[in-house]
Amino acid sequence: VRLIERLPSRIDYYNSLAYAFWATGKSNEACKVVEKAYEIDQESILTLSNLAYFKAENMEFNESVKYANIGLRKKNLSDKQKGLLLSNRSFSYLGKKKYKKAEKDATISIEYFPANSFAFYFRAVARLALNKRYEACSDLERSRELGAVNLTSGLLNTNCF
Repeated sequence: VRLIERLPSRIDYYNSLAYAFWATGKSNEACKVVEKAYEIDQESILTLSNLAYFKAENMEFNESVKYANIGLRKKNLSDKQKGLLLSNRSFSYLGKKKYKKAEKDATISIEYFPANSFAFYFRAVARLALNKRYEACSDLERSRELGAVNLTSGLLNTNCF
């Protein structure tokens, strides 16, 4: 917070503070901080990606999709940036119960950024809703292998024997 007070135009400080809020279970506060970063710089892909994620966390799914789409329309995105934006949009589609769209976005996200545990997790959740248990379990295992142990354990235990 002191860094932001000293250098209020450094959006990386806002995004770091937002991550700290998120890591402590305060996604609403995280979203507010990232919104401030967006007011400063509407071109930042990291900020757009974070807004898409935090809006989905706060069940503001239409807003989440909006920010992901703004990011995806930007030119010169890296594969990782495309993957993160698509993964976050997939998260929103899950919240909207648009499981086919969620599965599609997560699949494309994985093509761009195959080390993203969230994309595998979101695709697994979509596939469970679409009655694709075998594929979902494979995705859950991959997500776990990529580090999402806590995120996947419940679904693995209840759906994958």
